[in-house]
Amino acid sequence: MGIETGRYVPEEYKNMKKESYEEKMQAEREAFDSRMSDLAAELNVDKDVLIQTYAIEEDTMRHEHPDEPTSIYEAGPGSRVLEKSLQNAIFERIKGGTDSLTGINNRVAFDQEAERRRGEVKERGEFSMIMIDIDKFKKINDTYGHQAGDYVLKEVADVLRNSMRKDDLPARYGGEEFIIIAPNANGKADEFAERLRRAVEQTKFEYEGQEIKVTISAGVSPYYENFKQMKTTSDMGLYLAKGEGEKLTKGIKVESGHEKEETRNQVWFFDTKANTFRKK
Repeated sequence: MGIETGRYVPEEYKNMKKESYEEKMQAEREAFDSRMSDLAAELNVDKDVLIQTYAIEEDTMRHEHPDEPTSIYEAGPGSRVLEKSLQNAIFERIKGGTDSLTGINNRVAFDQEAERRRGEVKERGEFSMIMIDIDKFKKINDTYGHQAGDYVLKEVADVLRNSMRKDDLPARYGGEEFIIIAPNANGKADEFAERLRRAVEQTKFEYEGQEIKVTISAGVSPYYENFKQMKTTSDMGLYLAKGEGEKLTKGIKVESGHEKEETRNQVWFFDTKANTFRKK
């Protein structure tokens, strides 16, 4: 009996028995995982970081080629593996260090440079970290379409880039998430993040004659020697800025009166003197 998946199946797989097809797909997935491990070692980055960067670029490629499902093998939900030539194309994009949609650093390049700067902190001075998320981005995609969403991502990246100093390091860190290293900004990174927030809020976003309201939220971390702690702290601040801090407030101090705030379009930062998260 042939394969009956209800999904696209390459011609050479159509006459396979279902069991053989599933074995083939398992082999494809294992081969892909091995390639990811090898590339992570080559780039000297965490494999999870590489996987997340790959997912962003795969999504961009799908939007670039919406009418070419023949490039994908699928045996069921969560089991797809891109054809090898497209895998290679994505790997080359990742190695280039630039997010192909927005033109700023990708996550792999950011982690590499951030680690290098952390090693030079005595010479270059400390830095802060800012995590940024576009508010209600899913609603933008659902209302105006994915092409409009891509337009918003590119425009927000431009606003951020044009608002930065020479040594600031921006990157696209997730689907609608950006991250920035701001050198020598300790004590003032919250002000910098607030300027970025206002810059986006005051920008007119118009796609195919439709004006789209766009705002961002941001979380700011001071410098820690532990780079993962900076990511965790800035991410906690971002959750608070998006009104989702109640999920995270167990065991951390939050400025009184804002624990259950449900708004967005805010900047939250960790105040080291008060040992608490505060709203800017």
